[in-house]
Order: sequence, then C-alpha cells, then structure tokens
Amino acid sequence: MNHQYNVIPVAEAKNIGIIAMKVFSDGAMYSKYAAWTRDHNGVVRTVGTREIPSKPLIEYALSTPGIHTAIIGIGQISDDNLKCQLVQNYYAAQIKSGSLTEERRLEIEKSTAHVKEGKTNYFQSPYEGLTPPQNIQVMGDKELEITWNTAYAADAPLSHYEVFHGEELVATVLHTPQTTTAPFRYKGTKKEGSYKVVTIDKGGKRAESEVMKV
Repeated sequence: MNHQYNVIPVAEAKNIGIIAMKVFSDGAMYSKYAAWTRDHNGVVRTVGTREIPSKPLIEYALSTPGIHTAIIGIGQISDDNLKCQLVQNYYAAQIKSGSLTEERRLEIEKSTAHVKEGKTNYFQSPYEGLTPPQNIQVMGDKELEITWNTAYAADAPLSHYEVFHGEELVATVLHTPQTTTAPFRYKGTKKEGSYKVVTIDKGGKRAESEVMKV
C-alpha cells in the first residue's frame, strides 16, 4: 500500500503527528539486502553513494506533506563532519514540509526505483494498484442511495468518484480522507437499470466497481 497517498492523508486530517522511519529503507537503499535484518550483513554502517546520496532521501521524507519528523538512524560517528552521519543527517533535515517541487520528488523516485530491483520497501504491504470504491451498498425504494468506503490510491492521490447510471454520468463526489466509518454517499431519483461507481486519481487513472442492477 502507498502510505503517502493513503495512510498519511487520513492521519493528517485527524491531526495526528507522523514520524517517518526507514528513510534509507533500513539500509536496503545501500549495502543491505532487501529483507528483515537476520545477520551481521544486515547492519549498515555507512550510507550515501555517488549514485544515490543520502541527503535527497532525507529531504524527500521530511518534505512529504503530513510528515513532522523522522527517525533516520546513525551508523557512523566521526570527528570529521564530512564522515559523520549524525552531522550529515542534521544538515539534510533542514527542510520544510512541501518545499520540494513535484518534479524534484519524481526525480528522486526515479533515481531510486532500480535499487534492489524495486524491492527496497519490502516491509510494506504488496503493491495493489488503484482500487474501486470499497463496500458499495445500494439502498432505497423510491429514492436511490448509494454508499461506499474509500478506494485505495496507487501512484497518484485520489481525486474523486463518478457515479454512473448505465453509461450516463449522474454525479461526481470529491474524495476526502475518510476519517470515520461514515461512508461516501450519493442520493438521487431511483431509475431502473444499472449503476456503478468509478474511482479517479489525480493522474487520470480509473478503477470501476462492479455493475449493480436495481
């Protein structure tokens, strides 16, 4: 699951502070294997290479909207500031939330996508892709009511939902973080035929629900 577009917006909407961790993917961005630490080879003392410096990874995490602080980790202490990870982490952390442009964030993502064959986030749930709305319910005799729970985003934030009667678009419902069990809702005049609800993300991708006949 993409935490950036699913978990963090909900926590932020509920005014919950968020601490980022595994900024270097527990070392898998560098010399560690992409799995939970199981032996001495999983202990990473130094981070940062010419190809993947550590500073952009720290900046990426701390500039993510909704992130308040980070547990970065320190493997190497030295009197030489250029070799001391504590000092380097401190300097890299002097960045405000939202201060990186979207273009720069995409550059960082692209520069790290090939590391460990893209499996550096081994500690997260498997990637599922954009989903349709969850738990759709169709109710009502004369007046139609359709309810649903949030969809799950993939590689772009959720934008809105579209409600269709047959091939006719009858409503657009803006997506907001679902912070309670109260579902999203559409009400309208009940018509015979079929309905579906479609998820649309900000990248333009769509995920359709099953067709529901009434």
